[in-house]
Amino acid sequence: MTPSPRISPFGWTAICCVLFWSIIIAAFIHGCTKGSETINLAWSANPEEDIAGYIVHWGTSAEVRDRQHAVGDVTSTTIGGLEQGQTYYFSLTAHDTAGLSSEHSDTISYQVPMPPWISPHGWKLHYVSSHAPSEGHSAEKAFDDDPETFWHTFWELGTSPPPHEIQIELDRKQTIGGFTYLPRQDGHRNGDIADYEFLTSEDGIFWSEMAKGTFPESKDKQVVLLPPVEARYIGLRMLRAQNNAHHCAAAEIGIIEVTVLPPPPPMNVRVILQRSEDMQDWQSVEMIELPAIGKEFFRLQIETP
Repeated sequence: MTPSPRISPFGWTAICCVLFWSIIIAAFIHGCTKGSETINLAWSANPEEDIAGYIVHWGTSAEVRDRQHAVGDVTSTTIGGLEQGQTYYFSLTAHDTAGLSSEHSDTISYQVPMPPWISPHGWKLHYVSSHAPSEGHSAEKAFDDDPETFWHTFWELGTSPPPHEIQIELDRKQTIGGFTYLPRQDGHRNGDIADYEFLTSEDGIFWSEMAKGTFPESKDKQVVLLPPVEARYIGLRMLRAQNNAHHCAAAEIGIIEVTVLPPPPPMNVRVILQRSEDMQDWQSVEMIELPAIGKEFFRLQIETP
């Protein structure tokens, strides 16, 4: 392949072959895959007549793109299963019918956006283990859509040790794909959650643990993605504070609502039998289509008289 570098409208170039990235981002939130998103990639064709196909190289590092996706002699493809909030790096190579490959195109990057969290309007307090309404830190401050206010457990006359828990009734049953936690934003650390459990319920009586983990020591909003679940009630339980104190505090607790898409229609597997007398010229003698049922293995058995 003859080098023919040119500059695309977006300023990306290719060294050995003309690979114009014209990215088309098509983002979807797939409820069937945890925090996944799909993007569509498109590029202009190489001028050489013997191009056999292209390979998309991608990964989470600009230096190491350890995943490959061969797409044949086409100029667009779809990459799925991308994690929300993660930055991915893409480059492209072309190969010809002789098996020669081009250099990589310039690398482009794309950060998968986080899905929007919904307004807490209409939410109600269902239960709280402790709060301090007389000090201006009632449990409702944890979902009042104001990051400057916060819920804080009662601290006068001694403080009960963890766990501390808050349960919230949503305005309606929703498909929840994650939750957010914002620590208090007044510069103090007392009550910032370290170890947590997140729970959901359809009736406020029977609860299911959906996540258990540890937040980093940070004042940034923490986002936890979950397998989609339908719920009317959510609960956040503090097991340990960042400073190992007995207090618990939260400026905002939110949820991420997702849409669960139906599974794609089943695909057929096309099996083509070809024969040749010289291993060069091949003729198709039989073609059958079988319904795909997941991971399958095929074996060809040939019997001669």
